[in-house]
Amino acid sequence: TDSNLNASLLGNSDTNWQKEIYQTAIGAIHNLTVSKGYENFNYRATLNHTSQQGVLTGDLYERNALNLSFVQRLLNDDLKLTLTTKGILDDNKFANKGAIGAAVAFDPTQSVYNSDGSYFQYLGENLAPVNPVFTLAKDNNRARNKRNITNFNIDYRFWFLKDLTFNLNAGVDYSELSGKQYSPANPNNSGSFNYKNFYQGLNRNTLLDFYFNYKKAVASINTNVDVTAGHSYQEFFIRSDRQETETASSFVDRDPIINRNSLESYFARASFDIADKYLVSLSYRRDGSSRFGPDNRWSNFPGVSVGWKLSNETFLQDSFFSNLKLRAGWGKTGQQEIGQNYGYLGVCTPGREDASVQMGDVFVTTLRPEEFDQNLKWEETSQYNLALDFGFFNNRLTGTIDGYYRETDDLLATVPTAAGSNLSDLLTTNVGSIQSKGLELSLNGVLAKSDTFNWELAVNATLQKNKITKLSLGNDPNFFIAQGGISGGVGNKIQLWKAGLDPSTFYVFRQVYDADGNPIEGAYVDVNGDNQITEADKQAYKKATPDVYAGLT
Repeated sequence: TDSNLNASLLGNSDTNWQKEIYQTAIGAIHNLTVSKGYENFNYRATLNHTSQQGVLTGDLYERNALNLSFVQRLLNDDLKLTLTTKGILDDNKFANKGAIGAAVAFDPTQSVYNSDGSYFQYLGENLAPVNPVFTLAKDNNRARNKRNITNFNIDYRFWFLKDLTFNLNAGVDYSELSGKQYSPANPNNSGSFNYKNFYQGLNRNTLLDFYFNYKKAVASINTNVDVTAGHSYQEFFIRSDRQETETASSFVDRDPIINRNSLESYFARASFDIADKYLVSLSYRRDGSSRFGPDNRWSNFPGVSVGWKLSNETFLQDSFFSNLKLRAGWGKTGQQEIGQNYGYLGVCTPGREDASVQMGDVFVTTLRPEEFDQNLKWEETSQYNLALDFGFFNNRLTGTIDGYYRETDDLLATVPTAAGSNLSDLLTTNVGSIQSKGLELSLNGVLAKSDTFNWELAVNATLQKNKITKLSLGNDPNFFIAQGGISGGVGNKIQLWKAGLDPSTFYVFRQVYDADGNPIEGAYVDVNGDNQITEADKQAYKKATPDVYAGLT
């Protein structure tokens, strides 16, 4: 026993608190489908109901969904119209997961309820855990999401030129979220208050794309031609609103958060299969993103590839190769997923009402200017590859050897900035270039095959090497950018980007070991010899990405 323990605080019960908060999760799925087909028209309707409890008492998810599909053929089957729509109603009741930790920490000698039927609590003990059964019973956190996904497709084959088709696809993904949360005041803390939170959200994703496709076998030159050209536009819109309890006597309406971004593309592709031996493919995209300023919004992404089916040549017709194909390609791709939509604009974010500034008799809400880079632009990657595909024993053994070389320029990243150089200590910008090269190997074999049994084995391996070739934010050869945040919200970084190093390189202190080779807790090498362990003693050390990795399935 410990003399500092107060035995009078112990109860007389034997409560399994985890048993009190957990339940056997029961779920059910019900489906009803109706379909009918006619000569030129068919439809299908599916009704679904899903119910699933969580393992925490009170946790519940329910879904009701209706799927409808209609297909109509017209003009001697040259025109096909397809409409699909899916309506979804999701209802969630969220149990407070804080009850899990409270159940582990709560005194098992206490009962769930007092003799008067109220919940047992450590009244007056501000740091004491709250009765987890009380938490689950009194918290009320519910959300409803109404969603509709609709697509309409037109597929038309021109009557005067059967090799030419037109395809149009229009779609919308629309959802509305509404939720409410109520958490009672902490009974152990007299300074706490009942918390209410009402929130709403709207998410809309619209798409419109169309293309023409010309596909023809030109017998006179023994060539199959496939040409496509089209346009695509996609827009994303998100809005969220919230009203919540700020103090025991105030309920505030927070400013809405609105985000919008769009993508537009013009694209073309032409491929030629000559004599089932020689393959040529050309492609071009011109993409525009609203996430970049007018001068950098658009970028071009061409590509070309060639292939040679060696196994179809007469000099290899009777060889042991079932398939032998040599191919090579080059292409450019772009990346604009930077997590923000207005990084090139000087925008301001309104402050909270409780952070207002008093100007005489008036309280003025602040406007906080956000960081921006007006020269923000597309991250672009150029890739070259050379590959050999092969097959033996009637393709029961197949494989690929593929070598690649990749260069990424204008790398997009969120990085620290020098004090006073921008409106924040972090900025999303283009920071440099990365080079990657490697060799990918794969081998697939059918070990056994019959009408009732199939056994396949696949092996793959990749050899790779990556390095940062340039950082555009500093000319100092020792310049680096801290990366790799440590989980847990500590704000520290454990990796670095530096020219000449792999982008996953760690940046750490060098551990000190005792005579037996065991690490000494908290002891690190004083690299610069100043008798202090500071950030200046950190070193680049190893990396997270392997040089070689392999798989077996």
